[in-house]
Amino acid sequence: MGSRWAWCGVLAAALVACGSPPAQPQAPTVTPAPTTTPAPPPHRIGDVPVSGAELEQIAAELAGYRGWDMCALLDTAAAARVFGAGEPDPDVAECGFTSDAWSARLRAGSPFDRADRDPLAAVTVADRTLYRVRTADEDECKVRLPVSDRFAVELHVRTSAAAPPEAPPCEVAERYVTEVVEGWDLPPGGGAVRPFPLADRDPCAPAAELTRRFAPGAAGVHLREMPSPSFCAVVLGDQVVTISFAVDPFDEVVPGPENAVVEVGGRTAVQRTGDSSYSCRIGVRWDAPPDPALGATVQVNSSADCDAGRAAAEIVIEALG
Repeated sequence: MGSRWAWCGVLAAALVACGSPPAQPQAPTVTPAPTTTPAPPPHRIGDVPVSGAELEQIAAELAGYRGWDMCALLDTAAAARVFGAGEPDPDVAECGFTSDAWSARLRAGSPFDRADRDPLAAVTVADRTLYRVRTADEDECKVRLPVSDRFAVELHVRTSAAAPPEAPPCEVAERYVTEVVEGWDLPPGGGAVRPFPLADRDPCAPAAELTRRFAPGAAGVHLREMPSPSFCAVVLGDQVVTISFAVDPFDEVVPGPENAVVEVGGRTAVQRTGDSSYSCRIGVRWDAPPDPALGATVQVNSSADCDAGRAAAEIVIEALG
């Protein structure tokens, strides 16, 4: 026992003589960065951002228009009398009619806020108020029938280069709607939904991922720029990407001097370069719809080069599923 205490005394004396061991430097405390989910890009109608419940309501309304069979509103006999002989051209939320002299398109879900409805441009036909919408191009005219506070059914009439017009475009457009608007049943076809390809997809669905990839904090989606519910424009800093759906029998997906057949998201696509509006245009084949006469294309246009355009198209196809 004595020897153990003696050893302890020696150890204690050594500690007193040497003092306490020097303090070891402490590693700096690292506070983990908070985990955040990037905010989705702002959606805008004109310069006014929309979000939350309002945005959900707009998206739901546009989804409904994508299922409208606009060719059900096309009176081919009246169209032939006004525009000349032609054939209907069905598309997602649209229907076209082309003659030698005129090109006409009926669209559902064309943006048309109450604030944009000029009483001086109003035309009343069969107790319905329509509005003429003149553009900077004298060769075209739009006539719109409001169907909600934000959107309208639109007739877009444009002269053809093949034949000189017999009358101004707005006069011809009004002549057609005067003949047919009383019989327009909205939604067309009594609400029956035609199984258009891509009608159940939102072209703006890829916007958040495109923004995260190319330009965090960019301006995002401008709904005002949408000519139809099947189109979306996403502003990504210096790059603009547009996404649109079209009924297409895939005839354009062929190689050529300015076209290259590529693969995007496991699907066949054609890539075009050198366009004056967009540096790169990529049309991606979608699955064939129930109607074998119709095909579908997802068109992705990029104002950047085709490296960025291909990357954008991959994101778009993945987001659309």
